[in-house]
Parts: sequence; structure tokens; C-alpha cells
Amino acid sequence: MSLYFVYHIEHPFFEKYKISKKPWPWQENKEEWRKTLKKSLKLVSFNSFVALPVTMIFFGALNNYQVPYALDVESIPDVPYFLLNILFQIVCEDLLLHFIHKWLHHPRLYTLIHKKHHEYVQSVCIASQYTHPIEFILLSALPNGLIALSLGKRMHITTMLMYNFAREFETHDGHCGYEFSWMPFRLIPFSTSAAYHDFHHSHNVGNYSSYLTFWDTLFGENKDYYQNKQVQRRIFKQS
Repeated sequence: MSLYFVYHIEHPFFEKYKISKKPWPWQENKEEWRKTLKKSLKLVSFNSFVALPVTMIFFGALNNYQVPYALDVESIPDVPYFLLNILFQIVCEDLLLHFIHKWLHHPRLYTLIHKKHHEYVQSVCIASQYTHPIEFILLSALPNGLIALSLGKRMHITTMLMYNFAREFETHDGHCGYEFSWMPFRLIPFSTSAAYHDFHHSHNVGNYSSYLTFWDTLFGENKDYYQNKQVQRRIFKQS
């Protein structure tokens, strides 16, 4: 896990950012956590080494096995175009993720697919990758592939690599269980946070978007979260 040492040194500097007051899963039941971790690593490995390559082959076939991105050095974008490209990907992918994620919460699909991810009621980093293979394709590979095909040569491969790195960083941040105020994603207007997504796991309602609160607000899917925040603030003031 990307925050393994942060989790286990339990330094006060980091622990003050911990979202939940509950103990970590490995503190609550070490033996049960070992089983969960072993099961999680198996599924993450399957998604990475089986589901992902299969999806890449599928999208490759749609594009006649040609690399859709610009590869030449001359096409490396300047900063404004690079940022515009990244912004386009964030907005488009977040909109797709919002609807696919909400669709996966339909009672029938939730039981068959999405419930696997929600086995982690309290989020830790590995939960970001612990998903049913179908969900992994729908929420991770599919949006990214569709956007890549739509942009084609208007996106340079360096931009794609940087975006994918940022995307992995963001999803780990959203599931890490800490609300670190210095994360660069907090600089994005309408950005979500680890606490925002942690509420989705702990209450299993609303907050379907990944990067931006905008879509949840537009479709009224984060009312419970903000009501809960108001209640917590009132309790804090009274204590």
C-alpha cells in the first residue's frame, strides 16, 4: 500500500488528519485483516494483469491497433494546451464516472458488482483498486479509453501518461482515510476530498463523483454529505 509506513508509524502529525475515529482494520482484528489483504491483493493483481490488458486489446482493435496519441517530440504541448487537455479529461471522465458509479448502485448491479468495492466500509489505499473486474473496466479503463479515442492525435502521449499518474494519485488520495489539506487536488475548483469519498463508503449514499463535487451538486447527490457536515459542526460547537 502506498501509505504503508504512514499507517503503521501512527505519528501524531499524520494521525491528526485521520477521518474516522474508528481504529484501522488491522488494529481492530489483525487476523481478519490479513485475510482481507490477501483477498484484495489477488483481485488487484487480476485486474492489473488480466482485465486491463484485455481492455487495452479491445480498444486497440477499435483503433486498428494504432497508437491514438501523438508521439513525436514536435507535438509535445506547451503549458496552456497541456492544462486545457488535462482539464478536458477531468471534466469528461468525472461526468462519465458519476453516471456509471450511480448506475452501479442500482440494487441488482450493486449486489452483483459494486458491493465488492464496498466491503471496505472504512477506506484505506488498497480499497481504491479493490473492485470487481467488470467495475474495474467500467470505471477505470472504459472512460480513459473513450476519451483517448475521442482526442486522438490532439493529445500527446506525455499528457496521457501524466494524466494517468495523476488519476492514480487522486484515487489513492480519495481512499487513503486521511484528509490531507496540502494535497494538490484541493487547488482544483469544486474538487472533492478524501472525506468526501469516505462519506460514500461509510454511509453508502451519494457522492458518486471522483474529482469534482460539481456533478453531484448539479444532480443533488451530495445533500446527505453536507447535512451530515452541518450536524457534526453543531456537535463540535456544543462540546
